[in-house]
Amino acid sequence: MKNKILFIFNSVKQSIVNKPIAFSLLILIFFAMTCCCSLPSRFAASDIKSAYSQEARLSFTMKADKFKNEKTAFFESLEKIEKELNATDSMRWTVSIMQYNCDIKANGTSAKLDSIAVSFTKFKKEEIAGKGNVCEIGEGYAKELGIEKGDIFNIFGIDFEVIDIVMGSYGLYVPYNTNVENWYSSSYVYDMFTGKTKESKVTGGVSGLSRTDTDKVYWKIIKFGCKRDNTATIPLAGSFIVVLAMLLIGMVASTTILVYWLKCNNKKYATYKTLGCSPTMLAVTMTIETMLMAVLAIGLGVLFDFILSIVMTEKIIITGFEWLHYLMLIGTPLVSILIVTIIAVVKRAFAMPAVNKYNL
Repeated sequence: MKNKILFIFNSVKQSIVNKPIAFSLLILIFFAMTCCCSLPSRFAASDIKSAYSQEARLSFTMKADKFKNEKTAFFESLEKIEKELNATDSMRWTVSIMQYNCDIKANGTSAKLDSIAVSFTKFKKEEIAGKGNVCEIGEGYAKELGIEKGDIFNIFGIDFEVIDIVMGSYGLYVPYNTNVENWYSSSYVYDMFTGKTKESKVTGGVSGLSRTDTDKVYWKIIKFGCKRDNTATIPLAGSFIVVLAMLLIGMVASTTILVYWLKCNNKKYATYKTLGCSPTMLAVTMTIETMLMAVLAIGLGVLFDFILSIVMTEKIIITGFEWLHYLMLIGTPLVSILIVTIIAVVKRAFAMPAVNKYNL
């Protein structure tokens, strides 16, 4: 074993001394690959930190007709799940549906709204205790209609007492168990030439649970036609796509320079084979040589990342997720280089002829 290790390190030494340009190019490409992954990796780690720092939330969509027809059963199912999970005080939910051409009354004055987002949500018990039908209304409509806290707002033919004004919102919030029968249209005209209409999707969310329990809720409400909405993960996916793109570009560049490196060392490797080195041992030697250089280059890349972090600390915060960043920064280039190396090296090690023209 000792002789094999000495043989490998001697081979590395010969490659560096005899082929300094090829060695420098190999280090440069691997270093550049790591540097290119540095910033995208930090963005990805920052996005994950942001996602996991926020409260777990299940977002979903469902068809308007399905919700209208099975609203009561749907919310009864959520109530049942809430009891099963023992989450009466923590589990919250909201389901919103756009309503068009709505006849409303604000303090007795009739009006017509082109559209309004009606949200059926879980109110705190103390907010509705001892009261009749209550609602919260968005600041936008409150200003537009002159509505204040304590006023009466009529929609769906039902009088609601406004118990709060929701700042920065255009919408109406009513208790989820409100008995609504006089629905308005949930379809809107989207093509002025054909006059065809498209039905709005119902959007909903469940929060106040652990991520594991949130998943359990989804699998129980899927029978109502709910589909998970992963829109919030798009920025996160985008960050990982950028990292992947950098790796693919790096792999292409690595393949090119690695082929050049192996070609420069053909004479040395063929000599080893002529002197009795087995194809397996030759492949191992070639792989270890390349990976030692990759580790050196990635180490330099990590140093570059450290310098970059001093500048970017306030802009890209990954506190607590440094492990993920360095796992991606070190692990992904290393694995990518290893894959390229194995493909290039093994093929060459077993196919390389040990003929006189390569001998010293």
